[in-house]
This record gives sequence, structure tokens and C-alpha cells, in this order.
Amino acid sequence: MDAGEQQKMLELFGKYQKELYASLDVETKRNVDNIDIFEAMIRIAVPNVVTVAAGHHIMFTREGSTTPGEFASADTLMFDHEIARAVWGPCFKGVLLALASEPRATRDKLLREQWEKRNA
Repeated sequence: MDAGEQQKMLELFGKYQKELYASLDVETKRNVDNIDIFEAMIRIAVPNVVTVAAGHHIMFTREGSTTPGEFASADTLMFDHEIARAVWGPCFKGVLLALASEPRATRDKLLREQWEKRNA
């Protein structure tokens, strides 16, 4: 499968998942609800990203690569040190500690608050 086909597949998969929103499992719903932040984080940390799509995993394609990348979960993405360092800068460990101290049910809200502070 070439890069163009992969991009189209990921885009269609994302649209399909959104249409099934009412029946999504918890992790997929979490990924879809926060794809704006997750996509921005990936684009900051990973060069040449073409497409990012949320399903049960968070997948992305890169220009010149025929193999999609993926993060198995929102937490895998959030707590990846390379991603965190690129997104949060030298204070990334403090942000990770705050996120890790937050229960999963409210962690995404805290992530969004941290994101808004970062971009203020």
C-alpha cells in the first residue's frame, strides 16, 4: 500500500469512527474526543506528519514512509518522553507528574488546561 492509499485509509477510518461515535468503546471515544490536542502534539514532535487519525489507537502517516506510526493509547502518547519534551519543553517532567497524579477520568481535562496555558 503506498503512502497516498494509507492516508486515504486513515482518513476514512477516522470518519467511520466518528459515525459510530455512540457505540465507541471508552478508549476510542477518549481518542476521538481529544484528537485536536493529540494531533497537534504529534505534529510538534514528529517530523513530516501527513495525516493523524483516531480510532482505538492514534495513528499517523509520515511523508516518505509507507509504514504508519501509532500510539496504542492516549496515555502512551501523553507520557512518551520524546513527545512530552517537544511539547512542554524543559518543564515536561512537571507536566507529566501532574498528569500522572490525575485520575484517568479527569486527566484529559487537565491535559487540555495545560495545553491552553502552553498556547496562551
